[in-house]
Amino acid sequence: MLPDNREATVTDTVGFIRKLPHDLVEAFKSTLEEVVYSDVLLHVVDSSSSTAALQVEVVEEVLKELGAGEKPTILVLNKVDKASEEQINSLRDKFSKHNIIEISAKSGENLDGLLEECTKVLPYKLKSFKVLIPYSDSSTVAYLHRNAKVESEEYEEQGTLVKVQGDEEVYNKCKAYIIE
Repeated sequence: MLPDNREATVTDTVGFIRKLPHDLVEAFKSTLEEVVYSDVLLHVVDSSSSTAALQVEVVEEVLKELGAGEKPTILVLNKVDKASEEQINSLRDKFSKHNIIEISAKSGENLDGLLEECTKVLPYKLKSFKVLIPYSDSSTVAYLHRNAKVESEEYEEQGTLVKVQGDEEVYNKCKAYIIE
């Protein structure tokens, strides 16, 4: 769940190793073909590795071959707790045109920052709408708080007036209560 209550599906793909046999490279490419359908790519790299920059370049080359080279991408420098300041600075400098987030998955360092960045980069496919939900259906109000971004909530004589940003599923669930 992202900070704005949107859900995201994360798919982990194989890592890249340079100089693999050709048939293995082709097999790896076939597992990556689904990235073409992604809204955003999180390119996670071990920032403590001496070959981190090369790994980024190899991945970008394969993404271009797959037609996904222009996808919105966040370059996630992982293991910043293990990497030297020199390694981090070198990656920042070399890939300065990239959207870079530094994290440690192990310690949890800056994972909130990564989620915030995902929220900014993911396309917004939410609809804004108002619903007037009868007090007898308070479970729908609770559903909205769990599954949508509630912008405002007021208590009226006829029920709870809620201004919401939600996806198609949320919109359809609340269709009977939509006003305006």
